[in-house]
Amino acid sequence: MSTPDAMPLLGHLKEFRDRLAWSAGSVVVLTILGFVFRDWLLELIQEPWTRSTDDRLNFFEPTESLSVVMRLSLFGGIVFATPIWTYHVWAFVSPALTKREKKWVVPLVMMLTILFLTGTYFAYWTMPKALGFLLGFGESLGNTVGVSSYVNFAIRYLLVFGLAFQYPVFLFAAGAADLVKPAQLRSVRRYVAFGILVLAAGVTPGGDPFTLFLLAGPLYLMYELTILAIKYILKK
Repeated sequence: MSTPDAMPLLGHLKEFRDRLAWSAGSVVVLTILGFVFRDWLLELIQEPWTRSTDDRLNFFEPTESLSVVMRLSLFGGIVFATPIWTYHVWAFVSPALTKREKKWVVPLVMMLTILFLTGTYFAYWTMPKALGFLLGFGESLGNTVGVSSYVNFAIRYLLVFGLAFQYPVFLFAAGAADLVKPAQLRSVRRYVAFGILVLAAGVTPGGDPFTLFLLAGPLYLMYELTILAIKYILKK
């Protein structure tokens, strides 16, 4: 027999299961939709490559093309389901928030979605430049890049930027919950700048300085903008 103290925990576990199911289900449905439009996705993901080099992508195994399409469809499902799974993440944690903090849930979910999509778009826009920089080191060598290797690079590149661009939302949420103040954030600027550089160096697919600064620059700019948002929007 369940004790009264155990009931809230069971309720939280049930809600977690339900929201996880909704999130996963939305990704699955949109992954199937991505598979239906696989030719469009393949053209879209190859566009940065064709803009940076005249060399064709190749596949070396009979199953490689199918594997690439499945990974690309799953990535498309995750990206297009962003509004759904971000909503369920925030809806799950919202019961732990105060009434004052709950009013920020919808705006923060919207900003999470917008920043994720902005990050992936920024990555897509800069990818030809990053590829041109990386391929420029082997101009005297033959270029036979596998499509699987390229798609892995492209997906990681897009995801890293998309997820990294979301961190200002969590920083702003910490400000709304009175966990941080603008003065505190300003006092640790130099450490944050160094930490962003180290993080960018660790997560960028190519590990090259060009891609590192493409990611680190906007991340630090968003840090400064978040300080201003906390100060003027939250009146801290």
